[in-house]
Amino acid sequence: MLKSMRRNFKSFAPALWLVIITFIVALFIWVQPGDQGGEAGDLGDMAVARVGRETITADQYASALQQAIAFNEERIGEMSKEIIQQINLPNQVLQELIRIRLLLQAAEERRVTVSDREFQEQVLSRFPVFLDQKTGRFVGQEEYEDILTYYKISIAEFEKSIADAILLEKIQDLLTAGVSVTPEEVRDHYRRENETARIEYLLLETNTVELPEPPGETEIEEHFNRHKERFRIPEQRSGTAIFLNREDLKKEVEFSAEEIEQYYRDNLDQFQNPEETRLSRIHIPYGGRAREDVRSDLGLLKERLEKGEDFGLLAQAHSRDSKASQGGDWGAVEWRSLPEKEQEAIAGLASGQMSEIVETDEGMSLLKVTQKTPASPIPLEDARSRIETVLEDQKAQSLAAERIGRLAKEAKKDNNLGKAAERLGLKAVETGALKEGDPMGVLDPSGVVSQALFQLEEKGLSEVLYTYQGVGLAQLLTVIPSHPATLEEVRDEVLDEVVEAKKKSIILDRIRALRGRLAEGRWDNIGAEAALEYRTVNEHKRGQYLSTVGESEEVDLLAFSLPLKAVSEPVEFETGYLVLRVLERKQITPQEFAEKESEARSALLDNKRNLFLGSLLAKDIKEKGVRVEYNNFLQVVSTVLGRFEEKEE
Repeated sequence: MLKSMRRNFKSFAPALWLVIITFIVALFIWVQPGDQGGEAGDLGDMAVARVGRETITADQYASALQQAIAFNEERIGEMSKEIIQQINLPNQVLQELIRIRLLLQAAEERRVTVSDREFQEQVLSRFPVFLDQKTGRFVGQEEYEDILTYYKISIAEFEKSIADAILLEKIQDLLTAGVSVTPEEVRDHYRRENETARIEYLLLETNTVELPEPPGETEIEEHFNRHKERFRIPEQRSGTAIFLNREDLKKEVEFSAEEIEQYYRDNLDQFQNPEETRLSRIHIPYGGRAREDVRSDLGLLKERLEKGEDFGLLAQAHSRDSKASQGGDWGAVEWRSLPEKEQEAIAGLASGQMSEIVETDEGMSLLKVTQKTPASPIPLEDARSRIETVLEDQKAQSLAAERIGRLAKEAKKDNNLGKAAERLGLKAVETGALKEGDPMGVLDPSGVVSQALFQLEEKGLSEVLYTYQGVGLAQLLTVIPSHPATLEEVRDEVLDEVVEAKKKSIILDRIRALRGRLAEGRWDNIGAEAALEYRTVNEHKRGQYLSTVGESEEVDLLAFSLPLKAVSEPVEFETGYLVLRVLERKQITPQEFAEKESEARSALLDNKRNLFLGSLLAKDIKEKGVRVEYNNFLQVVSTVLGRFEEKEE
């Protein structure tokens, strides 16, 4: 039995709460303190963020970020370094860790605790691996500890992670206990979510309009003088910066065959082909039928399968899910999106084995593991290029740290970064005047240098700066205080505003001139003739993003108040004007709302609780002085994404 549990343990682990999978259990189960693993565990205890009296360390943050990447890949497919940066996953992970720390501190301050019974109930419900498969009872303390020990999981840390998960649920319930919703709020929210309007609209954007002549100097001056209070130059700072590009340093790196072999031996757990399971499924949804009838149908199919009939052919004929036409084949990945109960059943099946009937909230299923390939080591030769990339990156980082450290020491001698760089044969660049957060082109697209300059006194030297490209130092030379702008300082901005206003005036005149035709004609034809874009939306909801236009309260108001087929007045949006009419409108009846009122109340209450909790945490962030150590944060992100990129290669 223990052997079976060991085999299935990792399959059950993802059944934990979503946030716990990624952020709490990730810290204590998959990457243990001191367990280097060649991945997150070698970044040390430097602070990435400080939350009141507690610190989020580099190791903890890197571990959570890696698990978040893996979690997303398992559910939405392969992720690239670029996608991870575009969706801002590194910052999302950090903010969630901060949120968790604040909630746990709130639980401690309010003396919220976890009873033994609560703990036991959660462990057994979330980890069926700790249940005896015959009796359904706890396997016993000794076997429980054996399972955790086998996987080198600290019992204390495992239990702390579960207790923390329970505390998070309890403190969130406690903090939001006073949040309520009125019947009117529920009704209005349900209408916003479910009432729709079929609309069509014509629009024109300023970027498609040509002015007959450019604005004159008088127009520019008049616009500037009318809005002079809006034009102000924020504080700017300039300095000297030096960056060591990681890719350039890699060209200087050398390592031996012995180092490659040593790394392989020390990190064998990294070089494993994971276990792969392929699954086929026959699924019959309830669809209003009695459960006994559905179970009876599946029971008959199970008997036929046990007599030797082909699973794929029966799935094609009788299954009612998206894979039925493919003989019920859910492949090696997609089946991981199936309900939790089905995944638990799959975890206990051997290759070629079929499950009993599995019952879920949606229907019932028969599951068959068509192939199960055990985990196997990747040969050294196949892993060699990946190891070379890792070693190259590690040595380049060490080289960068050594050189930037020497540069910092040299610069402190006469407090001059430029001269120190010259003595060491490095190239310094002048930053030019930068506002806080301004990028420096490809050298520093994230604005790390400008942010550092705004933390320094004049002539001050920064700490080591980390970006996705490498490491650097900066020195503040000049501070230009904020001041009212002269026309010459903001001429381009003023000119853009004048041009935009004149173009919008042309668009408005063109749309108004069409009003007579719009009342009767086909808008797609009129749009083509008048060089206006024609768009339709079949189910527009309040607050919905409208293509090109974005979110517009005025459009929402018209969509649900304008008489059908009536032509609206022109509506201004950021880059132009539109005109619309409503073709159909779906409105909620009192009977429909009465049927869904309870469900709608629950959804709205959850939304309000989340918003309320967010405001409480925002207050805590301010009061407790939550501080992100930006350089350390970037260093860890760079390291994790660098290793992620190596795995891609």
